[in-house]
Amino acid sequence: MALPDARLPAVHRRAYYYLGKWCDDGADQVIHDLLRWQVRERRGRCEDPSAIVMDTQTVHASVNAAKATTGLDPGKKSRGRKRGITTDILSLLIELGAACAVRKLVAAGQAVYLYSLITPPSTRVRKSR
Repeated sequence: MALPDARLPAVHRRAYYYLGKWCDDGADQVIHDLLRWQVRERRGRCEDPSAIVMDTQTVHASVNAAKATTGLDPGKKSRGRKRGITTDILSLLIELGAACAVRKLVAAGQAVYLYSLITPPSTRVRKSR
């Protein structure tokens, strides 16, 4: 059960305030990337992964969910949203996103494509077998 904001401790509200500010100016992504790079370096890996893993899942939506944000997944014949996750080989998060289910892998594929634009040319994206 979620607590109303007024019942949360002041420290909790302050944490949400700073998280909101970080999300607005992109500092959360910078912190995430720095931590991921630090973990990779400690494990003897390059900062940027040479391979990534992408997966999607259809999540059933409420009957009250807006039609513009949901769709029919043609493969599973279920109404909902598609959520996609992209990780490196060490299972460290790279991208996370959600889209209307009817879009299939388009949203997740766009995230991988954008990621490939900023990674070194030696990085190759291919479908796993």
